[in-house]
Amino acid sequence: MATISNSIKFINHKTQNHPLMSHLERAIYDKFHTLFPQMGYDVCIPQRQRGHTYTPDFVISSIDQKYKIAVEVKGSNHIYGNFFSYVSDMFARLQKTDSYDKFLSVSDHIKNVNNHFSHHGSSSNIEIIDIDEIHNWIERLEQSSSDQSENPYDILIHLRKFNKSIIRCIACAPEQLYNLEWRDTERVIAELFEGIGFNVTLTRCSKDGGKDIILEYKIGNSTKSYIIEIKHWKSKTKVNKNSVKRFTQIVVNENREKGLMISTFGYTRNYYESLTEHELKKVCFGTRNKIVDLCKTYEKIQGGIWVPLDLEGEFTKETFTPVF
Repeated sequence: MATISNSIKFINHKTQNHPLMSHLERAIYDKFHTLFPQMGYDVCIPQRQRGHTYTPDFVISSIDQKYKIAVEVKGSNHIYGNFFSYVSDMFARLQKTDSYDKFLSVSDHIKNVNNHFSHHGSSSNIEIIDIDEIHNWIERLEQSSSDQSENPYDILIHLRKFNKSIIRCIACAPEQLYNLEWRDTERVIAELFEGIGFNVTLTRCSKDGGKDIILEYKIGNSTKSYIIEIKHWKSKTKVNKNSVKRFTQIVVNENREKGLMISTFGYTRNYYESLTEHELKKVCFGTRNKIVDLCKTYEKIQGGIWVPLDLEGEFTKETFTPVF
């Protein structure tokens, strides 16, 4: 028996030796044991503690125990009413007895609930998924392993590995972002949005048409398109209203869904004054914090511990838009 926190103890053994587990819980537990140890995570069954109002079915924790996920397994025949409120309440109750970074509710069929949940604006520390998504995670892990066995002389594979190393570094030490050259910064941001789920095009170094990255994703039969302009100047110059106006006009003229300008050293005081009310609705602005947030999100997705439900929300997260 191993103690991971002061308030909850855990049993680490095979599920067939645990008579109280349902068939669904055994199935999900076994899949987690296929998935998470490959990424450096332990999967444990918590003992029910006297006086605790709620104990999760499983706990997934990093080896250093700095990141912990509480997992609840819920059969679809037990899902009813406002499941979003139920999950939020369970996570709030759990936080009173122990500290968790994420609450994961898993079911055998939960697609309708997922749609309902995403419309309520889910936070990154609560997620509802079904068992099919676990299959997808395992497949992505296997594909990742397969990619590493490809041609060792393929420069694109090495570049992508390099970008992933930079992303991991920035997620842990954001100040390292300032050591990147501008083109490396563009490549990293392209990798970030591709990892989140967008179709990404990184434009040429010169004559890029006023945009560094083009993003697309499909919703049903329609395709939404976004563009990004990145200003990462070693001179530490802030972006002024002329640069903002030029970029915004490109967003409007190309009929993009929205544009995102990222300036690692910020903006001048009057950067948005030349924009019309309509133009302001078509563009949002980010700083270093946007890139750091993307890196942390990317790491969670690549680690298989989070799947974004709202790509447009990820695009605008940690950005701002001035109001007249």
